[in-house]
Amino acid sequence: MAQDSQTTTDLGPALVRGIWAAVIIAVIIVILRVFAKIKIRQFRVDDVLMMISVILVLISTVFLTKCVQHGFGKNLLILVAEQPHDVEMVLKYIAIQVPLVTISTTIARCSFILYLLAILGNNKNYQIALWAVMVLQFAGNVVSAVLPLSICRNPRILWDPTTKTTCGDIHAVIDFAYYSNTANSACDLFLAVFPTLIFWNLNLKLRIKISLIILLSLGLVAMVASIIKTTKLNAVPSVTNLGASGGVELIRWGYVENAIIIITSSVPCIRPLIISSVRKFSSRGYSRSYELTGPTGQRRTGQDETAQSRRTRRFTKNGTVDTGSIERILDEGNTTNTTVSGRRDSPTHLDQGITKQVEISLANRVNWRATIIVRDAHRANSGNHSWPGDHPGTVPHTSASITHIILLGLRNNYKHDLCILRFWKPCYFLPLTIMMFHRNAFGLALASLLLLNPKSAAAGKALDQTPQMGWNSWNTFKSNINASVVETTVQLFETLGLKDAGYEYILLDEGWSDYSRTADGYLQPNLTSFPNGIKPLIDDIHAKGLKIGLYGDSGIMTCGFRPGSWGYEERDAQTLASWGVDYWKYDNCGGFQAMTESPQVRFGVMQKALELSGREIFYSVCEWGYQFPWHWGGKIGHSYRLSGDITAKFTNETGCACKTAYCLNTGYAGCSVLSIIRKMREISQYQTQGHWLDMDMLEIGNGDMTLYQQQTHFAFWAALKSPLIIGADLSKLSDESVAVLSNKDIIALSQDSLGQAVHYIEAASEEGAWQVWAGQVRGGYVILLLNEKSYPQDLSVSFADLGLGIKGPVKAAELWSHRSLGKVDGYKGVLQPYQTLVFRLQV
Repeated sequence: MAQDSQTTTDLGPALVRGIWAAVIIAVIIVILRVFAKIKIRQFRVDDVLMMISVILVLISTVFLTKCVQHGFGKNLLILVAEQPHDVEMVLKYIAIQVPLVTISTTIARCSFILYLLAILGNNKNYQIALWAVMVLQFAGNVVSAVLPLSICRNPRILWDPTTKTTCGDIHAVIDFAYYSNTANSACDLFLAVFPTLIFWNLNLKLRIKISLIILLSLGLVAMVASIIKTTKLNAVPSVTNLGASGGVELIRWGYVENAIIIITSSVPCIRPLIISSVRKFSSRGYSRSYELTGPTGQRRTGQDETAQSRRTRRFTKNGTVDTGSIERILDEGNTTNTTVSGRRDSPTHLDQGITKQVEISLANRVNWRATIIVRDAHRANSGNHSWPGDHPGTVPHTSASITHIILLGLRNNYKHDLCILRFWKPCYFLPLTIMMFHRNAFGLALASLLLLNPKSAAAGKALDQTPQMGWNSWNTFKSNINASVVETTVQLFETLGLKDAGYEYILLDEGWSDYSRTADGYLQPNLTSFPNGIKPLIDDIHAKGLKIGLYGDSGIMTCGFRPGSWGYEERDAQTLASWGVDYWKYDNCGGFQAMTESPQVRFGVMQKALELSGREIFYSVCEWGYQFPWHWGGKIGHSYRLSGDITAKFTNETGCACKTAYCLNTGYAGCSVLSIIRKMREISQYQTQGHWLDMDMLEIGNGDMTLYQQQTHFAFWAALKSPLIIGADLSKLSDESVAVLSNKDIIALSQDSLGQAVHYIEAASEEGAWQVWAGQVRGGYVILLLNEKSYPQDLSVSFADLGLGIKGPVKAAELWSHRSLGKVDGYKGVLQPYQTLVFRLQV
């Protein structure tokens, strides 16, 4: 290092140029990250932290630039001789700059760890490891940043040697810096290797796995930078060396480490933006979701292009021919219970347009308005046709001059799209508008698409006319579900009288499937827990007059690291249909790993796959309320979750951070009964028949809830029309809990044919003391009075003051006591702690 102390080279300008280049790249990447996360509506705490990290490194770089302007990068002995007044400024800016870049790098690591926590699901061991790494590196680096400023009573001594003060041992600072940087090197190694082990086991294409692993492995460069930076710490004690190569290299490698961490942890987040841009460019600016054909929007090809090549192009997705879709729709031996008739033509001129003449009627889809008809325009008036609604499954052909059917609607309730003659690709719109265009000059074909009324298609037959009733394995057994537990539960449905009470679904949550797909890419059961497979179990449950449901995820893996359905939706829907599954719970854990689409799109893809599966399957959207599904979930699923997982507590939970439904941090788990009831105040109005607001499973029989608390739990789930899904171990249910779950009057309230949820009556309630809810049922009204306190309360309520239009006494009954009250005009009495009285009024 003696040579460094004598050098006259000014290393500062080159240092600043290189650092600004790295910082600008990092800033651009983070801006793209933020834009991408906002675009897919997944902007979270990790993104905020990354923004803070970039802001800090920008400020730090500004100070470094000022420092170089005052002579940093020169040998300090020369600087003292030539520019003595600048020495103090150099040391002052260094004292500010170094802690800033240290904290920036620390926050960037925290951001990356939070990102990993979000995509890695609920594995406790992984969570503990990641949280431990984050806390330790954060604590160590904060101490490392603050210690140099606190080693002396007056920190001014760092840049003004004339300051009179007392200081500790500078070597203690250096020793801790060695420790801290060594720990950072280990942390960078961990963050480079650990995610690669996880991504390799994800349900992704091999090329995507490899690209992600290579990208994240660049974190090893950050580790190398940290090691080199550590070796340069010996420059710190020497004031002459600080301005020469030792000090410059210490600064340089600190910034390299910072930039690498920011860039490598942010690039995976901009994948949705890259995919969207590539698709937009490859489709010459057209919508990713829809292809435009015909003279108003066709990407024209040469006349020598064959009809088959045009069909093939239109059947492609991401450049891959979807041969399964072609076979299922076009072939007579298809797998969707369809019948196909008609002929195939081979046009040689573009003006002949689409010349596939075929009509498809869908079996077992009486509520679908569906047909695919493609006819030559000159023969369009030869058939018997009618308007949609006159006869299910038809589209009108009333004139030979009609050449286009344009479907214009609102897609996913967020984005306007236009679909013109999208050949053989189903279009799903709400609302659906059909417009006819006359073009006599063209002899194009008249084509109509598979027109689905999404609400009718989702609703199916009678499977969703009242909220579902059943049992789910998750709350009690988590992933430890097996055939023995299921068989015992089925038997207890009979012996406890639950089947007679109306419970019919046996729902197997996480744990039923294997950790990998078959070699052909199909879901397969966990043969350790279900040695005979799933299909025989399903057949046995059906034979007992019950129904069965399974669990999956909208991302690349489930919460328990089993294969998700992202990219396999159609295949998985066909698998469920072939097994005879009646209910499909679709979770959101792996959705963050998909990193490509918003929840609305991910859950919508599975909706369409289920609709085309050939079987009526109840679709339970488990999105946790993260993207406010009450505004769009009813157009996709039969039910949709509104909060994080419920916990077996009536109140006083710690995991459900937000009170209102519109709080962005809905809480991934740990919401108490009262918390979920509170969230329903703003959103019960959005519940419609056939599209139920899912308040999560019932915790009756779990935890230590009192009888009144269990009754309140059950009453509100029933009155708010949430599915009644038991979450307890039926073999351990007390007689008291069975009586609550079997109350025929409360169940009748849940299954009321009107299907309307009660709403919160704010004028009659007192925040934190009591709540009044009311709503309409067939033939009258229902009123719920809840005591929120842990002690008895006197309560007086007049039914005429609830805005129901009630005037005078009405015939009433209290449903928990099964008592007829005669004609009354209100209630006056005492409510016990957490008790809810339920009145059904007949008018």
